[in-house]
Amino acid sequence: MVAFLSGNLLSHLERSLDGIDAMLELVSEMFVTATAKVVGDEAPQEHLALHLAQLNMYERVIRKMALVIYSENVDAGPSPDPLISVARALECCGMLTTEIASITSSMESSDNRPLYDCIRIIRDGVYSLFPRARTAFLMADEARGMEVLEAHLRLRCQCALFINALASSRTPPANQAILLARTTRLMLQTSRHLSGIAAHATTAYAQMRNAQLNESILFDGMGS
Repeated sequence: MVAFLSGNLLSHLERSLDGIDAMLELVSEMFVTATAKVVGDEAPQEHLALHLAQLNMYERVIRKMALVIYSENVDAGPSPDPLISVARALECCGMLTTEIASITSSMESSDNRPLYDCIRIIRDGVYSLFPRARTAFLMADEARGMEVLEAHLRLRCQCALFINALASSRTPPANQAILLARTTRLMLQTSRHLSGIAAHATTAYAQMRNAQLNESILFDGMGS
């Protein structure tokens, strides 16, 4: 049975989920900036530290509100763990983007286009998980959550094949190959966090909000 919240607790729930939504949007922008060089673009990276500070703020606020919801509604309220876990995962994704940015800033162009095409495919695959993880978690979409998990498994295989190809290739130089391998691993870690977020697709928080929205729509329809 889905629990219903009222008053301030419902407001805390809405703000927490809106905060998760904002964190997902912010991290996806950071990921684009950090990996721009991988796809042959250039993007200013000076705002990454500011965005990371914003993520830290969101995580603290969401953790506090999740604990308030639970402490004031212990009998019917869900565990605060999913909200806190998702917020922390997104904070970790933000930190990963800063690591990726520091690595890609040292990358040099290479004539080995197939290798760079491979890492672009991996990059685009990870980026495509952001909106799908958002839908899975915020809309309690279990099918979409499964899509993200399956996509992560495919990315893991692609990353392993790419790193093996780097090891057997004579180009790029060893130092650049190491940078590419490290970037690939960091992008895979980002994918792992997003798949973890999608795994919470059936969390009671999203179910509660959806149920209460449907209830509100029902009553509005009856009153019209």
